[in-house]
Amino acid sequence: MLYEGFMASGHSGHRGSGANTLCMHNDPEFPPGYSSGNQDGNLLYGMEYLNTGALDLNHKGDAACVVCEHDSASNVFTQWGRVTCSNNYRTEYSGLIMSSYYSQHKGESVCVDLKRATHPRSSSTHDSGGLLYTSEMIAGASDEYLYAPHNELACAVCSRHFDACDVCSGLKAPLDAP
Repeated sequence: MLYEGFMASGHSGHRGSGANTLCMHNDPEFPPGYSSGNQDGNLLYGMEYLNTGALDLNHKGDAACVVCEHDSASNVFTQWGRVTCSNNYRTEYSGLIMSSYYSQHKGESVCVDLKRATHPRSSSTHDSGGLLYTSEMIAGASDEYLYAPHNELACAVCSRHFDACDVCSGLKAPLDAP
């Protein structure tokens, strides 16, 4: 683990701001010469969980996050639609696909741990900043045989460790290779 913090994004009702979700550090440092006055530029809001399905937890809780480093950083990815990792990859954690509400402005889809942890100073009030909802597949161009409509969707963060045999067989070059 590199650091813990809270999730932040643009406001659910604003058209601008960044589309990605940020994990804000729990020990902030501000740039030299910063202003504490309202600049009305890119506005970031803390994110909270809102219930939309059977698997929801921590309704109106302020979302926590963690940034981790993995010894095989080039081999870490998310498998969307799975609880476990396939193809001999190790499951680091599994969770739910979450993002903004379908009628709000687009947000980044993130893989949120099933616990949906809250940060230490979380409040139970609904602040309408960045909002996280569980995701479900809708019938149409999707494969309804594999993904029945309206089922909440899972995700798994996966990694693979390469050993000397993998390097020797040409499957992967050493990380420190030129």
